Amino acid sequence: MAGAHQIRASMNIVDLRQTTVRQIEPLLEEEARHWRDELHWDYRGALELIKRFMEARALAGCVAFEGGMAAGYSFYVLEEQKGLIGGLYVSCKFAQEALGRRLL
Repeated sequence: MAGAHQIRASMNIVDLRQTTVRQIEPLLEEEARHWRDELHWDYRGALELIKRFMEARALAGCVAFEGGMAAGYSFYVLEEQKGLIGGLYVSCKFAQEALGRRLL
């Protein structure tokens, strides 16, 4: 049995450009609630931008799925000779530290 700090063997990580907004919508909504409740920040504008780039298949990154449910995601931007992490979020329902490292 996997511990709280382990990633399950059934976890599947896929390219963000191969997923749809609809597939990760619950995760995005959870992230927006976290920003609002914990940090008192309205994240909706940023999420709308993320969704637009996802719909255009123009956002590089990856999504972790567990049993068909999005557990976490990350995205990045390449700029000249460097990569910039645009975002990383892992649901509190999963091993955040381990999965976060994997998504990076």
